Amino acid sequence: MTNTLISYQLSSRASCFTVNIDAGILTNPTIPQQASSTSLSISLCQNFQSYNHNFSTIAPPHQTTPKPHHPKTPPAMSSMRNAVQRRNHKERAQPEERQKWGLLEKRKDYKLRAADHRQKKQKLKLLSEKARDRNPDEFSFKMLSSSVDKRGLKVADRGNEALSTDVVKLLKTQDAAYIRTVLQQVRRERARLEERLVLEEAGEVQTLRDGGESRQGVHRVFVADEAEQERFDADAWFGLGRSLPSAGAPQVPREWESESESGDGEGKEEGEDEDEDKRDQPRQRNQTPSAKKLKEQEDKAKALKKFEKARSRAQSRTAFRLQMVKKKERELVAAEEELEKQRAKMSSSVGGVNKNGVKFKIRERKR
Repeated sequence: MTNTLISYQLSSRASCFTVNIDAGILTNPTIPQQASSTSLSISLCQNFQSYNHNFSTIAPPHQTTPKPHHPKTPPAMSSMRNAVQRRNHKERAQPEERQKWGLLEKRKDYKLRAADHRQKKQKLKLLSEKARDRNPDEFSFKMLSSSVDKRGLKVADRGNEALSTDVVKLLKTQDAAYIRTVLQQVRRERARLEERLVLEEAGEVQTLRDGGESRQGVHRVFVADEAEQERFDADAWFGLGRSLPSAGAPQVPREWESESESGDGEGKEEGEDEDEDKRDQPRQRNQTPSAKKLKEQEDKAKALKKFEKARSRAQSRTAFRLQMVKKKERELVAAEEELEKQRAKMSSSVGGVNKNGVKFKIRERKR
């Protein structure tokens, strides 16, 4: 009995398809079909594109046959792994007794700090080698403009030239003139702010002048000639504000009011009118104000409250600004006095203390 193993191999670049059939039943008809042994081994590789059919007769079955290939189970998908709830990542916090040192240093922070330390250490090593191998006879022009002080620090000249005493005195004079100009502006501003405020004896702000926020009205009166202009009396024309007339009432000169008060008959009539007014007072008290009047009173109260609130805020702002202006004025006065002292010391006209802490005094020449 001869058994022949036929292999059908389909090959491509990215895949392989192999079929091995033990065809003993084809050559030996005495073996019943039920006893025939057929072995099928299939190896599949995904994503193959083209196939090449190669039929070849392989050695008899007594030779070694390749072992069947069992495909591996595909790995789990990343999306399914991310869908599963996992333990939250928690980092150790800074202990309470070390919170004053800031956040707890992690491994990445230590790596950065260690790398920076190694870099600085390497630089210091190179500098020490250069200093050790330096030639004592070397020369550089920078040595002429730099030196080492007592503390071992290098002091280099930056090209700053020292000014003469006369130039410095002139500069200080210009500074003093500028300070005086600014001081005059500050004083004028302080006077303007003080005019807007009326101060009580205790120093508290009482009222704010209305003219500080709004324009002051101007009333013009036209007369016939210059003689009438000279005889014009503003108090008689405008009044002193004793009795303010209503908006629709006619303006009566003060002389007419005095004449009416001096009359006897008119005085009696006025007394009778007063008696009638007293009689009408109980009737007016019994009358309740209408809804319109109540609403007007409420509106007036609200407007008055709003005005008082705005005025108090304006007063506080003005008082704070006045305080800042006074502080600036004191500082400018102190700066001006200091400049005058410096200029006097430079001209050797007053005494003082030198840089070593020794007091000196300029004495006048005896006459």
